[in-house]
Amino acid sequence: VRPSGPVSGRPPSPAGPTYKQRVEEFKKLFRELPESERLIVDYTCALQRDILLQGRIYLSENWLCFYSNVFWGTKIALTLRDIKAMYREKTARLIPNAIQICTDSEKLFFTSFSAREKSYQGVFRMWQNTLMDKPLTSLALWQMVKQHYGNDLGLSHEEMESLQTSAESTTQTHTSTSSRHTPDPSLDRSAPERVSKRSELSLDLNSKLDRFSEQSGSESAEEEERRCVSQQHGRLYVNRVFNISAENMFELLFTESHFIRRFMNARKITNAILAPWQSDASGSMKRSLNYTITITNPLVGKFSTATENQILYKESREGQYYLVDSEVYTHDVPYHDYFYTQNRYCIIRHSKRKCRLRVYTDVKYKKQPWGLVKSFITKNSWSGLEDYFRHLESELMEEEVELNQGGGDPGKMMGGLRHWRRRTFSRTLHDHLKPSKQYEPDLDTHREGNTDPIEMNGPHRWNISTIVAGMSVILLILTVLNLGLFFKLWAMEDVATRIFAPDFFPGPAPQYRTREETLLLKAVLQDSINLLEQLRRSLSLLQQKFVTNRTAILQ
Repeated sequence: VRPSGPVSGRPPSPAGPTYKQRVEEFKKLFRELPESERLIVDYTCALQRDILLQGRIYLSENWLCFYSNVFWGTKIALTLRDIKAMYREKTARLIPNAIQICTDSEKLFFTSFSAREKSYQGVFRMWQNTLMDKPLTSLALWQMVKQHYGNDLGLSHEEMESLQTSAESTTQTHTSTSSRHTPDPSLDRSAPERVSKRSELSLDLNSKLDRFSEQSGSESAEEEERRCVSQQHGRLYVNRVFNISAENMFELLFTESHFIRRFMNARKITNAILAPWQSDASGSMKRSLNYTITITNPLVGKFSTATENQILYKESREGQYYLVDSEVYTHDVPYHDYFYTQNRYCIIRHSKRKCRLRVYTDVKYKKQPWGLVKSFITKNSWSGLEDYFRHLESELMEEEVELNQGGGDPGKMMGGLRHWRRRTFSRTLHDHLKPSKQYEPDLDTHREGNTDPIEMNGPHRWNISTIVAGMSVILLILTVLNLGLFFKLWAMEDVATRIFAPDFFPGPAPQYRTREETLLLKAVLQDSINLLEQLRRSLSLLQQKFVTNRTAILQ
């Protein structure tokens, strides 16, 4: 990792920057990188240290760089080969918008990704290809650039040609570098003290056999793919070619392997009991699994026991093609007796060290619920299935990197892990069909960022009757409170009516008791009228005199 410190200049932030502007910004900020290094994508994020440093990740073919201009600027540049592990993380253990990148010396926690999954897949893909010495082609790189920045890159025709030329030369450089690390059989054959003519012949025969097996494998793969597609049902969630043999893929997914234990631990699946594979009357193999799953939906509950029935069809051929159906029944969720999920796994051999994994899934109903309940079941089921298979594909990709890394450079792998893989992958399908024992998930959490222990003494079950009883108690309390409030308001209104009613409604007019009082009142009123009339006359005379005097003065 490059030391961080003050950086002169500030990256431009125009509205809607183009790819050309990002490239110029990348070259300006990271002058210490080789000139041939080309920017592929960039992601807005924040580096979590003492405070959040808002900035941007720049991903090139061989480097992962970060720059933030907060507090005099922070700059980080590390090669993809220096990355030892990558994890999806959650900010405050709640918001899934973070990625943790680990090296030998430190852990970098990047958060505030607008599209965390897309960013993770982009960085992971480049890291994976770098570790396997398989650089992306120029066409694949340009596809990544256009997917991120669009077709309008802001480049002229000459700049496009120069960048394509540099990309091709970089790819050729990687190829030549990897070829230098690979021994040349022609050079070996030219050394008589090391290789005899007999060994040359055996090498030629082995190469011919390998080519024949590759061709026959590709033909059978096409045939098996057509068979799997013709039998498809439900939605296709996984469709990917892995650098893992078909036999090893079956061992990873459908035996008591270290991978499946680690995956169950990552998914917080506990109390797992795996029954042995057994033959049935039709010639297929069957087994059942019982475990407790953790549910993230608070409306459904926290935990639920589940039963999974798996069938390995007799059409499967060891090392070539595996067809497995599984039916998963959950027992402690609302309306669990209405539905179950059905998954189909197709493992198809592509070559000696490659296979294609297809996973179809569907939600099946044992009896039809009414509309609102069915929409609730469908929404929650598909959401959980999508998250499960996305996580499974990601874990398989990481396992693929570890397997290839261990095969290319055994020194980089842990001794115990190498020993387990040599022991596990040497077994045949017949060995995996032997009885297995109950196990608890391993606490191997080096692939997960959250290392807090999970203590569970037993399954916590929230059935529908408990939820209904709790809601009924809450409704009863609310009803009592509403009634009390109603009576209190009614009493206040009654008191107010009694106190303020005389002021709002005028009483009847006073009645005079005698005729003498009435005559006296009339006499008083008549005298008042006479006095007012005299006053009016006096004022009129005064006004006339005032006007006469004023006229005389003016003359």
